Amino acid sequence: MDSDDLAGDKGLGAFDVRHAMALSLLWDLPLGKGRKFGSGLSGWTAKMAGGWSLGGAIIQTSGSPFTPLISFNHSRSGVAGATATTVDRPNLRPGPGFSNVDVSLVKDTLVESISGSFRIQFRVEFFNALNHPNFDLPGNAQNATSASFVFTDTSGKPNLAATRPIRTVNDPREIQLALKFVW
Repeated sequence: MDSDDLAGDKGLGAFDVRHAMALSLLWDLPLGKGRKFGSGLSGWTAKMAGGWSLGGAIIQTSGSPFTPLISFNHSRSGVAGATATTVDRPNLRPGPGFSNVDVSLVKDTLVESISGSFRIQFRVEFFNALNHPNFDLPGNAQNATSASFVFTDTSGKPNLAATRPIRTVNDPREIQLALKFVW
């Protein structure tokens, strides 16, 4: 960054994520026979009201460090040409963080039959329920083409096309329905 300040020429590893949280939860809803709500139900309505559970998973992380490169010799290192693009880098905060929320609603029903009993489980699952976009890190100038410079092109003018994040690291909201027989 600055050849007069060698102590400032250090950085974090690409795998260094300072803040990370993963939280999962499962709540058996208090509905149906013998529960707080719907305790007076019987028969078919008691079977439909009971056996529900709500689940979820939340993941939040801070951004991952990355090294964007610039196309001019800001450090005054004296390196010229295409090699200069691999020695200079701006002093920036880490890249975008990651945030994801998954939610599930599950209905578990016990079915009695002549041949025995079995359970039917119906599931509705929402992956990335909030439809939050998690953008990928922008490319840097490793291949030294004009489009790959993060901040400026080779002439030093702002490179707006290269700074726009165009990819995401997770899928958009997905909804999944499932029916499972357990015997």
